[in-house]
Amino acid sequence: MKISVKPLTEKEFEVEVNPECDVEHLKQLIERKCNMPGAQQQRLVHLGKTLTADGLPLSTYKLVEGSKIHLFTKKIDDAGPKRSVLDVALFNALKSHLTKEEIEKVIIEFNKELQAAFTNYSLDDIERLAVNLLR
Repeated sequence: MKISVKPLTEKEFEVEVNPECDVEHLKQLIERKCNMPGAQQQRLVHLGKTLTADGLPLSTYKLVEGSKIHLFTKKIDDAGPKRSVLDVALFNALKSHLTKEEIEKVIIEFNKELQAAFTNYSLDDIERLAVNLLR
């Protein structure tokens, strides 16, 4: 069957697939046909639902002749996890007083306490905070 693939920033194209081939196979076809990023970087969406299980056949997702799949690419960051502005500020404030390992522990505990505090906020508390910050 032929299905259409629409990349976010490029022209739509068709691929020929067997309804029983799996999502991983479709990603490999897309990679070969259009020189798109590798299968690990592709996110395929059909009728608002992401085709998440690479091993499942396309028929599981109700793909039929003429179906359209939207193709998104995931950004891969080899630099590791990004730090929040708050984490960076904490690190800079503590770096002359503590070792790197100690600072990491402090940041982790601080973020846990901050998360716990926010989960206890009511919607009114969050609205007040937002209004005060936006003034």
